[in-house]
Amino acid sequence: VRFENQNTTATIEVIDLTGRVILKKANINTNADYRIELSKAPSVYIVNITYADGKVVSKKTINK
Repeated sequence: VRFENQNTTATIEVIDLTGRVILKKANINTNADYRIELSKAPSVYIVNITYADGKVVSKKTINK
């Protein structure tokens, strides 16, 4: 995950297409990229990033 906002913290939530939360991590430092290990099976995920100031960014990722 590459963060838009630096020098803050964020919560990362990964959701599959059925709406199930696959991963949730809080208090991630946004000064560096954060690597998420997902299943090796091909799938599409939604990654929600919520910054400490309340800004929410959602991205779609395809695991091939």
